[in-house]
Amino acid sequence: MTQVTRDDLDLALKAWEVAREKALLQWQNFGTFLKSQQTLIQSMRDNGWTYERAVREVGEFRNSHSDALQAAWTEMDERAADYMRLEAQFAAQ
Repeated sequence: MTQVTRDDLDLALKAWEVAREKALLQWQNFGTFLKSQQTLIQSMRDNGWTYERAVREVGEFRNSHSDALQAAWTEMDERAADYMRLEAQFAAQ
């Protein structure tokens, strides 16, 4: 088993912090989108889109935002697990 150093722990913690920041930004982006989706649908309607097409497209955008947020949360969980694994190895040395 490879020795785990304090630097390894610091890097793992930094990776988790970056993943957390990414998740926060995705959460904010999704929230902003949710607040504006009715305006977006109306804008599409004003530009000749049918209501059904506008709702379908906005739904696809919403799903894309949701998928990105879920991926960011998964990444954050994975980085936390990495850190916890390294911390346990460090403590056991």
